[in-house]
Amino acid sequence: MPPDFGNTAILTGCPPPSAPWADRLRPHQLDAVEQTLKAFADGDRVTQVLSCGTGKTRIGAVVAAELAPTELRLMLAPTVMLLAQLLREYHLTLGDAALGTVLVVCSALDAAERAGVEELQALHVRVTTDPTVIAATVSRPGPATMLSTYASVATISRAHHEHAMPPVDVLVADEAHRTVSGPQWRRVHDDTHLPARKRLYMTTTPHRLLGARRDADAVDMDDETVYGPTVYRLGYWTARDLGLAVPYRLVVSLVSDAQIRAITDQTHGRAAMHVRGKTIAAQIAMLRAAATYSVARAITYHNTNNDAQHFATTLPEVARPWWPPTRGPPRCALATSATSTASQCAASGRSNSPTDSRTGWRCCRQ
Repeated sequence: MPPDFGNTAILTGCPPPSAPWADRLRPHQLDAVEQTLKAFADGDRVTQVLSCGTGKTRIGAVVAAELAPTELRLMLAPTVMLLAQLLREYHLTLGDAALGTVLVVCSALDAAERAGVEELQALHVRVTTDPTVIAATVSRPGPATMLSTYASVATISRAHHEHAMPPVDVLVADEAHRTVSGPQWRRVHDDTHLPARKRLYMTTTPHRLLGARRDADAVDMDDETVYGPTVYRLGYWTARDLGLAVPYRLVVSLVSDAQIRAITDQTHGRAAMHVRGKTIAAQIAMLRAAATYSVARAITYHNTNNDAQHFATTLPEVARPWWPPTRGPPRCALATSATSTASQCAASGRSNSPTDSRTGWRCCRQ
């Protein structure tokens, strides 16, 4: 069952819940939905800026369902793995009936994309890059929810122009700061390329262009002719004060060549044989921060699964020479930005993974 946050009393000015998913939203999410729907009454483009972890996905799903309850919704995201994450959240928030026909448009050109497609298929949805299939699927009567990477927008455009796919009723652009530059990304703004009656742009980090960066191939998120007005903003500090985000500290840890050489000397060259210098530096930086600030659990992010696995398996070798033996057993959950979500990382950090007997580090690989 989706979580029920007990919104019997909602923020001042918000209407009582009128849809089954209203009770699944927190008060700030209900406020964001209300402000956005009001803005769409007067325009066709709107931007929201919300801190990480405050529920952009859920807000976007509800706005789309309210604006187009029985029509075509298009949800855009940068990566295939993110599409799988969005789809799981849409199922929890809206349910199968409100989602209607679900179609995912994306390619699988590398290992990360293939892993994402496999995850989507495990959710029992159709994945395609065929414009004919796209047009036929979303033209059926009833609500339809289409998810796509920005890279596949050109394929959706072909479905519209060559196969009579109807215009999108509401388009939700997640990670919208990615759309400020590059012709492939900027197609999302253009009705001649991708017709949409309403566009909702959502981001945590709105991009502003300065000086020489302003050119024909770039657009500023302050440009309301493209992004519309920013109708809802929830920054990190407000989110923290509301208990929606945890406090954090930014640590800049400097590692010298001499420190890397010292590690390789103390391990009799074993670290140098198995670990790249850049990786050793990252491991030293993380271990030092963990020791200094009494960190008991850490999550690190990497570009690929191989990098994450390499970091995990070689970390004990780097840590042994100097990790304080009196320290308790911290746990290190490792993930990749391409194939793992934060919740998966946290779960792996609590798993019964092998613990190195000398350092106490418990290393988990995604």
